Amino acid sequence: MTKLFTAGYQGHSIETFLDLLAGHGVAHVIDVRQLPFSRKPDFSKKRLAAHLAAASIGYTHLVALGTPKPLRDEVRRSHDFPAFFAAMDALVAAQPEALAEALAIARAQPSALLCFEANPHECHRLSVASALERIAGAALEVVHL
Repeated sequence: MTKLFTAGYQGHSIETFLDLLAGHGVAHVIDVRQLPFSRKPDFSKKRLAAHLAAASIGYTHLVALGTPKPLRDEVRRSHDFPAFFAAMDALVAAQPEALAEALAIARAQPSALLCFEANPHECHRLSVASALERIAGAALEVVHL
């Protein structure tokens, strides 16, 4: 059984986030943000990758699994999460190569899907995790941190 974590860094400092990952044995972070930049500089791609490397945690950015800006803007405006997830589910399903890469990483070592939102039910990483569960079936357990 492969366990795949999902984690949002909202509300975390880099230190508390690294502690969270270490506490769950995460060895690799799969960044599913379309734009891996943050107002919190430690969570922008280059600095985040460096912090993770210093903690012996691998890093992969899969831009194809990110949320396009128009969808991000629309869900911020409308808060219509059912419509958002319907659109995201379709977009994510259309990325078989990126999904296969994420699943291969997760099967090779304990991994976490990374995005911003603390609540996975308000984050597209739920669509990514669900797509991976459909592919892997009962062999994958998703745990939201």
